[in-house]
Amino acid sequence: MHVPDGYLGPSTCALFFAIMIPIWIVASRKVEKSLKTRQIPLLAFGTAFAFIIMMFNFPAPGGTTGHAVGTAIISLTLGPWCAVLGVTGALLIQCLLFGDGGVTTFAANCFNMAVVMSFVSYLVYRILSARAPLLSRRRWLSAAVAGYIGLNAAAFTCAVELGVQPILYKMANGQPLYAPYPLSITIPAMLISHGFIFGIVEAVATGFLVSYVLRTDPSLLSASLARAIPDLNASAPVVASAPSGESSGHPFRKPWYLLAVLVVLVPLGLLAPGEAFAEYTATELESLVGFAPAGLKGLQGIYTAPMKGYSLPGLTSFTSLSLAYILAAMIGVSVLGFGIFAWYRIRVQSEAPDDP
Repeated sequence: MHVPDGYLGPSTCALFFAIMIPIWIVASRKVEKSLKTRQIPLLAFGTAFAFIIMMFNFPAPGGTTGHAVGTAIISLTLGPWCAVLGVTGALLIQCLLFGDGGVTTFAANCFNMAVVMSFVSYLVYRILSARAPLLSRRRWLSAAVAGYIGLNAAAFTCAVELGVQPILYKMANGQPLYAPYPLSITIPAMLISHGFIFGIVEAVATGFLVSYVLRTDPSLLSASLARAIPDLNASAPVVASAPSGESSGHPFRKPWYLLAVLVVLVPLGLLAPGEAFAEYTATELESLVGFAPAGLKGLQGIYTAPMKGYSLPGLTSFTSLSLAYILAAMIGVSVLGFGIFAWYRIRVQSEAPDDP
């Protein structure tokens, strides 16, 4: 779902930047105003988790690959505006450091994975879990379904963006200038793979981690989500007891061990054969469709990331590629997770003791 440079025409890219800039401004103001200091570590974890899970590629029909995104986990715990900023940060690091997603298509990728997925997942969860008790099975099932539907909504949006390019941009002979696939190909290709494979991974991860937050420290939830849980609004609220070794008065810590395990296991993402749909190079496209779109060829090399493909130049063996993949994961987690933690420390030092 990371659309590379050259797949969207210039006016399409400009349109999405025009859409996203106001959204980023609004999201920044809302998060700065509503996010409690003690919720920042959860935002750091969610952002780092989204980065990591997008590195785990799974095989899909047609010899392609794809991945889950992780947006719903942030949206269903801290709210959609936090998810917009967190996933935007993850996509920015992927784009600039690792060449995963284009610089010209950055705003479009953020719209799909940070905006559409955030708000669709949030809306679905609010509808399905309405007035359900804190520890109700319906809560984690609703979270799983919300993650699944949110991912597929983002995939559908991406498919439409790619599929209209041959209509909007073509040469005099009718040959597409940018993405060459029509809607009749992009929509089935995206929805089949995300509906039957990647969406299931998204559902499992979302249901598990949202359930963990609810059981461990529901006070970390955004105010809008907490108000919808009867147990947390009753005169004698029912609060889940924290797992051994954790205090409900402090941000949960155990999921960071999961993140460390995922960093070590991230080379498994290299085992999936093939490329993600619509992320082919001009040369690969020429072998697939018989031509390389002129506009795509012109934009493809507009920016070269220092660790393009989460690797380093000259590496060919699986061992060396695996080590490079782990290094990339560590860099991404460090920049995102610890960068947000630095913000946490600054706020702790500049504020009075946080609200209980």
